[in-house]
Amino acid sequence: MDKATIIEIVRFRTNEGVNLEEFKAEMAKYDEFLLTQKGFISRQIGLETNGMYVGITHWADMQSAETMGENLSHNPEMAAFFNSTMEKIDQKTLSDEFFEIFSTTKAPTV
Repeated sequence: MDKATIIEIVRFRTNEGVNLEEFKAEMAKYDEFLLTQKGFISRQIGLETNGMYVGITHWADMQSAETMGENLSHNPEMAAFFNSTMEKIDQKTLSDEFFEIFSTTKAPTV
């Protein structure tokens, strides 16, 4: 299945002193895990000049997103990695929301 029905939007800032390049490398490791998850379609991460990160993940369906969370918590190595990464995030700035896609517009291909 390659058609997304769910968009996950995560926004956060890292704690003061977190190394940007190391954090990017950690995000790449998380991406490797996501690639093994059923229903995962794509993820993009952006960084605003004021230090706010945004992650946009496309899921085939909500069940796939929920199952990924369960799989993460049942994988000791990934759970430890995720907890370590979460310690680098300013929890006051963290939001994670899911949206059902009802409209998609794409530019025509040339």
